[in-house]
Amino acid sequence: MHQQPRPLSSAYEIDYATAVIGADMLLGGNVGSASGKDHFIADHWPKDLQLPDIYTDKVAQEIMNAGGASKENASQVKAVVEKYDLRGLSAKVIAAENSGDSDVHEFVTGTMTSIGLMIETACALAQETELPRYEDRFASVTGGLAPKVLPIDEAIEELADSLIALGKNPKTKDDALAMAHEWETGRYVKPENFLDLAKNNIARLLGEIRTKVLKYVDFNIPGYDPHLADVLFDGIKFNTVSNTFFTGSLTYVGGIDDMGKPLLECNYEYNTDHPLTAENMWHLAGHEGIPGHYMQMAIMDLMRRNGKFGIEAAISPMCTGETTLMEGWAQAVPELLYGERSRAVLGPHYRVHTALERLQDMAKNNVSILHQVQKMPIETLRDMLSSQYGLNPAIVKKMSGGWAQHPVLGPMYGPAYWLGGEAVRGAIKKYGPLEVAKTALHTEGIVDQNVFNLKMARKMPLTA
Repeated sequence: MHQQPRPLSSAYEIDYATAVIGADMLLGGNVGSASGKDHFIADHWPKDLQLPDIYTDKVAQEIMNAGGASKENASQVKAVVEKYDLRGLSAKVIAAENSGDSDVHEFVTGTMTSIGLMIETACALAQETELPRYEDRFASVTGGLAPKVLPIDEAIEELADSLIALGKNPKTKDDALAMAHEWETGRYVKPENFLDLAKNNIARLLGEIRTKVLKYVDFNIPGYDPHLADVLFDGIKFNTVSNTFFTGSLTYVGGIDDMGKPLLECNYEYNTDHPLTAENMWHLAGHEGIPGHYMQMAIMDLMRRNGKFGIEAAISPMCTGETTLMEGWAQAVPELLYGERSRAVLGPHYRVHTALERLQDMAKNNVSILHQVQKMPIETLRDMLSSQYGLNPAIVKKMSGGWAQHPVLGPMYGPAYWLGGEAVRGAIKKYGPLEVAKTALHTEGIVDQNVFNLKMARKMPLTA
């Protein structure tokens, strides 16, 4: 049994939710779908809250079902934008934020600035006018950084070193990439084994995060053990999908039963079109599941239900500074659990995987800069991803698609994995995993990448 969702209860809640869901629908996302295949900006919505009116608006739904704003539906886009004042909502929400907490205000300002840029991008697509500056879109999710193509020479050297640790002897860059490809194809897991392996990995990781991190963190959520020892984190529903752009996806839906108990439910999907090694599977379990996105969102859900956070914790929109932090946290799971010992603990095969994963993270940052800013043709880009980054064909297709070409996904999501991961890994090294966990898991207030950096800078480094 589930309780009925409650209506949004204040003008601030309605405006915040309308801005996010409006941007999502203008860009073709459908947050009401159970599958991540249909999601984009509003990647999840809790079952206990009613969606804003814009979600059931027939014209807005027509735009959504058409894949988002385009010149073909320009009149519909104009009508929806004007009806819900979408171009004015971001500034309105920022002005209405009245928590009195400067960090919360910084969070809301960052999120709404990104949402506003998405709405302006959708309007430009419909009107065939100039897009918001690429630099502004990129800066809105990176704390003001300028777009920069990341050099991959050191990452290739690390790949070669990881192969040497396996007893191989690459003499050139091409040798290293060829050997890595051979290693990867030799370790693919059969798709029919994905779900069992995912469940086993999640169980192992939950045990490790409890003993290494959670038992030392006081979450201070009324009605629960301080370290969440009584929270089972067992709401994951596993599924496989195909014919979609992502490799793994987690859609959090939360929910409460008829007694008011949080269900902490989510849908966790693997794309069987993307071949995965055993090391990929462990990485994705940590990244999408525990202690990654599922645990992040479940804890935020518990805090929201207990009055610690408001509507800001209900949505966690993609392509914002919050995404950059969440992806960074999820990419830093080995360092979080094992620190400097991660290579030794996880072994040489995982080191090869990590080197390839870092190259993919750099590719996500680089491809839209190369294509959208530097105007590299897509065919040239595909050749580069294969011959210089060592990415397998499925990932080359993925990287040269939306990551390279979409005006929101590329500049506003592409930087998240590498830049967010580097920020979290750097903070773990400087402040230790427990201090990072306290901040990134929101025990000190809701955070995005910029607010995380501000809060960490106020702490005492380990070496001080």
